[in-house]
Amino acid sequence: MDEVCVESWSDFMSLSAELDGWAFRGQQDGRWPLLTSLSRYLNAYIPDRASWRQREERAIRVFQRKAHNYLDDPSVLHNALRCLALMQHHGAPTRLLDFTKSPFVAVFFALERATGDAAVYALNTARLWRAAPLLKKIVLPPAVREEAMKALYRMNVTNATLFPDLDGLARSIGMELEIVWAGSQA
Repeated sequence: MDEVCVESWSDFMSLSAELDGWAFRGQQDGRWPLLTSLSRYLNAYIPDRASWRQREERAIRVFQRKAHNYLDDPSVLHNALRCLALMQHHGAPTRLLDFTKSPFVAVFFALERATGDAAVYALNTARLWRAAPLLKKIVLPPAVREEAMKALYRMNVTNATLFPDLDGLARSIGMELEIVWAGSQA
């Protein structure tokens, strides 16, 4: 895996332009390995790896059995990938690993709550069809965060726009606390 450490927001912008068509994943800690939420959860709490598959299957069954109470169209639960995506979207640990075609969404998730080096993984999706994918890790040091978050805010990449509901709005208030615009009291 190629690893690149950017020195500034403009470095990230230039690099992301070179990776047009790639998919991106942001992680708030650059030291974290590229693992699914299910792998992280099971590694942390279930030392018996032999039981992992059964535990995952049970979690999916429980979700399928109960989620219909909250859905307008419960038929989505009959498609395995859609069911996992729904679980992931609502916070359940799954075997899915989220990537986005937007480097800006990925860097938002990487930097939003970062206190040290963050990372954006870039996946050359065109190579997925021909060979093992070419993967790049872009490390973002803390010095990049302030300028990047202000730029993302101006681009309207916030929790409120990524998650357009009351929870997203509430999560976006952290950025409102952090970013102070000169002469603004709004």
